[in-house]
Amino acid sequence: MICGRCPDHEYANRIVSVLPHNVTFKNEFIEDSQLREYLLRSRVILFTYKLDSVLSSGALVYSLNFNKKIVGPRGGAFKDLHPIVECYDSFNDLLAINFDGVPCTAHIKKYLEENSWDALPLKILTLGHTNHP
Repeated sequence: MICGRCPDHEYANRIVSVLPHNVTFKNEFIEDSQLREYLLRSRVILFTYKLDSVLSSGALVYSLNFNKKIVGPRGGAFKDLHPIVECYDSFNDLLAINFDGVPCTAHIKKYLEENSWDALPLKILTLGHTNHP
């Protein structure tokens, strides 16, 4: 399944024109409840962002809670979250990725523990001390 609103009508038409029979394209804004359902049923979460337009992704952070294999472009938050995210440099690289592999659940768990709301005050205090002598 490919889901998410594609504001570029020409690009959306190109997507539709090359879709295999077993792929569905939902060209619409996906509500949180529907996104949750899609993520629970998925095996892999693939992000196809253009790197010049994304430094961080709320969808990426949201996806971490589902313990699914995540694949995204090598840059921004995707690169920062390697090895949680398996990164690619071009779409041709996707051919070499094992989409049947399992996610790095230990890395995901550690990241979520280190970046919880409870951990935030200590991170801020520590950051303040490391930037000043």
